[in-house]
Amino acid sequence: MTKKASNFITIALALVGAGITSLLTYKHFVPEISLGCSASGGCGSVLSSYYSHVGPIPTSLIGLGMYLTIIGICLARHKRLKSAPAPLTAADMDDTEPSAQPIIPGLTPLNRLVWGLATVGVLVSWTLQYVSISMLHSLCPYCLSSAITITLLFLFASKDFWLERRTLDSEQKLVIGVIGAVMLCGVLVYLPKIAEFIGTPLPKPKENPEAFAKNVIRPTTHIKGDPKAPLTLVEFADLQCDSCKRGYPKIEAFIKSHPKQFRYAFRHCPLSIHRMGFAAAVAAEAAGKQGKFWEMVSALFLRQELFNAPMFNESSFTDIAKELGLDANRFEADLKSNEIKDIVVESSEDTKDGGITATPSFVVIKGSKLWKFNGAEKLFNALEDKTHEMYR
Repeated sequence: MTKKASNFITIALALVGAGITSLLTYKHFVPEISLGCSASGGCGSVLSSYYSHVGPIPTSLIGLGMYLTIIGICLARHKRLKSAPAPLTAADMDDTEPSAQPIIPGLTPLNRLVWGLATVGVLVSWTLQYVSISMLHSLCPYCLSSAITITLLFLFASKDFWLERRTLDSEQKLVIGVIGAVMLCGVLVYLPKIAEFIGTPLPKPKENPEAFAKNVIRPTTHIKGDPKAPLTLVEFADLQCDSCKRGYPKIEAFIKSHPKQFRYAFRHCPLSIHRMGFAAAVAAEAAGKQGKFWEMVSALFLRQELFNAPMFNESSFTDIAKELGLDANRFEADLKSNEIKDIVVESSEDTKDGGITATPSFVVIKGSKLWKFNGAEKLFNALEDKTHEMYR
């Protein structure tokens, strides 16, 4: 393959990578848009995690900058390749120096820059993929596509940098071919597992509508608002769910603006894809033992992005409890209490009866009637529709 062809392919791959990272960056700043992926937790879980940004800067924006920089370098490299002398053929070269090729001024530093950026990109991308799968138990197809793209780009960059002014003989090509075949076999071994992970749908629980209607609110459920309000809005939420975090202030504002019509109940639905979801729910219930359930819920949502930080663990909740003025010793004892954990487990089990598999999910209760809504958008569409049967 000629250097010009390799440079063209590198530009094409960088453009693909720039497109993917542009989309992910847009999603970061406009989180309400849907990227159309939801397998195994999907993009939302990954993009809302602690690892999705460096300070205020999205990781995807850094990736976009890398791809654009590579494109710029490749365009500069293209100019030098256009003015370069034709490469030597085997007949032109001396037998003692079969690898010698004409020097192209300024090409080596550019090759080195592309290779260096691609190397860093490969290391960071696959480290994030490991974190995504092993720690977040989720997978963003777009992030995985970017990792594959930068890997292919890295291979071409390595060829351009390490084989500059060299022509491989047959034995060297054989060695590279064997190594490449071994690596490909290794990838193919894990490919079915990755495909299974991506394609496996979330298990659908066996619903029990009668049990759900009976237990949608338990004696242990935290409720705020006028006890005489005719309508009760019940939210099933995961405290590590980004959508729950964004919707929580809107729910509170709605309840405050309709004090005579609605009261608000909070139920736990910790999802397995969230590392600290269950522990956060237990922390909220432990705070509730000291009358600070709602304050803890708000505090946990505010600190949600820290939940996947390497140093964050269950003891970190005690620091939050201290900030809220709770008795730290009592709080820590309640964190370990089976009674508290059973409340969260019971709430989680109730979601199965209602067929709830995603958060946030809502139920509006009026007397013996109830209406279920999957997601805040569907809920508010119904709440704003004054002709809805809940208002009759």
